[in-house]
Amino acid sequence: MSEAIKFDYPAEFEIKVWVVNDETGQKGQTTISLGNFELPTKEKIQSHLDGLHNELKEAGAGEFRLATKREAWDAVCIEKTGTTFAMPKGEGWD
Repeated sequence: MSEAIKFDYPAEFEIKVWVVNDETGQKGQTTISLGNFELPTKEKIQSHLDGLHNELKEAGAGEFRLATKREAWDAVCIEKTGTTFAMPKGEGWD
């Protein structure tokens, strides 16, 4: 996503991103909340993730990284059904 998507109506966006701490095994989600009428761009999302990374590190929470597609898929499956399933189109889906 190199440019913002144009919308012809008022909107507010929240984007959920899965993160993982390899040292502790902790997994979680962070929500990127954009302001009213702010459109998502790659730069805004990356800026939020950089800030989150720094905040967690300063708080002593260790190093978090973005979850892989497999880790995110498994988290969604477990949340919705309590178990995991094969990924659609295999590990390399995009």
